[in-house]
Amino acid sequence: VSDIEEGMSASLKPASGSTEYKGTISDVTDHVIAVTFDHTDVSSFTENCDVSVIVDNTTYHWANAPVVQVRNHTVYVQAAGKPTVANRRKFPRIDLSNPCEIILKSGITKNGLMKNLSAGGLAFTAENAEIKMGELLKVRINNFAVQKELSAVAIRKTVLPNGKTQYSSRMVDDDTDIAVDV
Repeated sequence: VSDIEEGMSASLKPASGSTEYKGTISDVTDHVIAVTFDHTDVSSFTENCDVSVIVDNTTYHWANAPVVQVRNHTVYVQAAGKPTVANRRKFPRIDLSNPCEIILKSGITKNGLMKNLSAGGLAFTAENAEIKMGELLKVRINNFAVQKELSAVAIRKTVLPNGKTQYSSRMVDDDTDIAVDV
């Protein structure tokens, strides 16, 4: 935990849940990390959590970390031992804020806002989209150099500090057209 500092992004996922919650590290003491959330009711964090912290371009991950304390909008988790460390990106990515259309497997189209894109995946926010993890999606990005439907599979749903929901997806196949433009 010596690399982890206040202000870094962190996410917690309750051991029995499927939703990941994004917050900000507000304190690090010994092996206890305090993660503060703006728009998340933290009273439900009563069990162990998976903890992920982004440090530079790597992710530190502790599985099944005990919740030590819950107070106000902050969850204190014990991150003891060595974390699993992973290089997060196979391809470079760009941050975007382009509107997009998400076509669900059912054929229903939802409007969203792109967050980032790489040849291997993409992330967007969407309200009331009700996207299931593992669902096949088609995504069209408005006002972007590559004008085609991107095929992706939803892999993560994250409630952001502002209360919006972000969906992360991996491309069905690495997209060489995107690799050239990113």
